[in-house]
Amino acid sequence: IVKARLSRQDAKEKGWLLDGYPRTLAQAQSLESSSIHPDAFLLLD
Repeated sequence: IVKARLSRQDAKEKGWLLDGYPRTLAQAQSLESSSIHPDAFLLLD
């Protein structure tokens, strides 16, 4: 679902924000294998 949504034109043009995702290494690797690369990460502890 995440990959499909981030592939839509509006997300490509305007950007996107993921809250609480990816939570696991497998999820991060799945995004990377789909050529979805975040520009920045924020960790609030």
